Amino acid sequence: MVNCLWAILCEQSIINEETGNISLIEVIDELEIPHPPESKEVLILNFDFELVTFWQKNADDQENEYIFRLSIIAPSGKVLLQGEQVVTFNGSAKSFLKLKFAGIPITAEGSYGFRIELPKNDKTEWENIKVVSLQVNYEKLEGESDNST
Repeated sequence: MVNCLWAILCEQSIINEETGNISLIEVIDELEIPHPPESKEVLILNFDFELVTFWQKNADDQENEYIFRLSIIAPSGKVLLQGEQVVTFNGSAKSFLKLKFAGIPITAEGSYGFRIELPKNDKTEWENIKVVSLQVNYEKLEGESDNST
């Protein structure tokens, strides 16, 4: 059995080849972006970032590759992007996997989810095992008041 112990969004990560440890640079949990044009239903926000995941499997498990599904979910609950990925264990019971992105589709302000799922026993259904949130806020327009103060 395999499990994703943690996942985090950041601008960059570096894996130390000697120790196997990882350094996370500029962890991201919130973005403030300009208001999109009203004519745009989906805005592609271009910026480089990574979803870094840490996986662990049972030491006696002989399998070295596991498939998982990653979905990016809009605040409305709509799936914006979805694809299957493979995490590989190279003779170890742990594995870091870095998924690099060059942008993200934005449909509205709110919390976007990066949902990680594993196939269930029959492999026809998926089980949600982890969700990483990214809060997207629009910059305040001139004249807008901040109601939180």
